[in-house]
Formats: sequence, structure tokens, C-alpha cells
Amino acid sequence: MSKLFFFLLPFAFFLSPAFAQQSTIDIVGMHQLIDQSKDEHTQQVNARNNQASVTANEQANLTLLEKLKNIYRTLQQRYNTLGTAISVADLGIYATPMVEQIIKYQGEIVHLVEKNPAIAFLGVQTEIEFAGKAEGLLGYVAGLTLSIGDVNQM
Repeated sequence: MSKLFFFLLPFAFFLSPAFAQQSTIDIVGMHQLIDQSKDEHTQQVNARNNQASVTANEQANLTLLEKLKNIYRTLQQRYNTLGTAISVADLGIYATPMVEQIIKYQGEIVHLVEKNPAIAFLGVQTEIEFAGKAEGLLGYVAGLTLSIGDVNQM
């Protein structure tokens, strides 16, 4: 009989009202966990849908950014070309008085040689020097003009 008592004792605890109360609490807790799981699933679906929208917007923004970069490069090239043209014009303005002065000096040398033919040899040598300086000035202006375009593109 005592063996039967020890054998039935655990079943008595399971059938007691305290065990039944504990069982209902677990069911309520399980319903709460199910509701939380459903909410989590809904939030994940919403996040996935929002991620698709964000990815599409990001691709559109990258496309617009690429177009903006291309427009910027085009404008930058145009401004560089315009800057080079302005620099060449500026160099022309500064070089004009020098060229006029060279022409004036050459005219004076020719006038002096016409008056005194004895200094013709000296006049020819001076003309050669002036022609060399004019050529040097032309080379300097051309080189400076070409290098300005390179400097603007840096």
C-alpha cells in the first residue's frame, strides 16, 4: 500500500488546483508570446517593404548624382577654356606695348641708317637683335599661353 501511495502521490500534485492555476498562467503567457511574435513578423514585413523603397530611392539618387557630376565636369571644362581665353587676351594686352616699342625702335634705326649710310652695318646688327628679341617674345607668349591651359586643368 505504501508503494501505491508513493506511486499516486505525484499524480495528486498534477491534479491539484494549484497545478491547474499554473497551467492557465502558461497558456496566457503563451498567447502573449504568440501576439508578440505576430507583431514582430508584421514589423519585419514592413521593414522589408521599406527597405525595397529605400533601395529604389538610393539607386535614383546615385543616377542623379552621376548626372550632376557630368554636368559639373562639363561646366568646369568650359570655365577652364574661358579662363584660358581671358588669360591669352590679358597677355595680348600686356604684350602689345612691347611690340609697338620694338616697331618704333626699328623705325628709328631705319631712319638713322637712311640719314647716315656709314652706320648701316651697325643698323643691320641692331635689326637682327630686335628680330631675335621679337621672336623670343613671341615664343614666350605662346609658351605661357599653352601652359596656362595646363595650369587651369590642374
